[in-house]
Amino acid sequence: SDPNDDKARGFDYIFDDPNVIGGPFSFWNRQGIRLTGTLVELVAPGSIIPDLRSSKIEGQANFVNPGIIILNGGLDMELTPKWKAVFNGSYLRFHATEILQQVLFQSEIDKEIGFDVSAGLIWRPWLNDNAIIQAGISIFIPGKGFEDLLTSDTLYNPFIASLFTY
Repeated sequence: SDPNDDKARGFDYIFDDPNVIGGPFSFWNRQGIRLTGTLVELVAPGSIIPDLRSSKIEGQANFVNPGIIILNGGLDMELTPKWKAVFNGSYLRFHATEILQQVLFQSEIDKEIGFDVSAGLIWRPWLNDNAIIQAGISIFIPGKGFEDLLTSDTLYNPFIASLFTY
């Protein structure tokens, strides 16, 4: 809660790429969100940790970060051996916003990040993992804290992704 007390109690990954809270379908996990007026990412693409790093590839881990609390519910349905449907909803909240207030020179930032809702389909045409096609949409409804940081607009991310392995 005090970014200047010489005690870093945060947590950070090198390359996390988690398959939780909606995995590749989640807006929070899929999109890289940068803080306005800085070169710092609030959250990197393929991550759920708001670690305030400029890049996962360059620089060092940052253990002074706002932390995150995520409440998630989801449903994965095997429709056929080739088709899978994925539905997820998450509520996201910062643990502490004092570091964000210091980085952005803002007096107050609320802890509520918002709601992340996603749905998608996964198609494995050859019944193996050599070819995987994903299509879906994720919708992010900002909470007060996200509005304090960036925008109050609802954000949409429709996508199609493919993975071929040989």
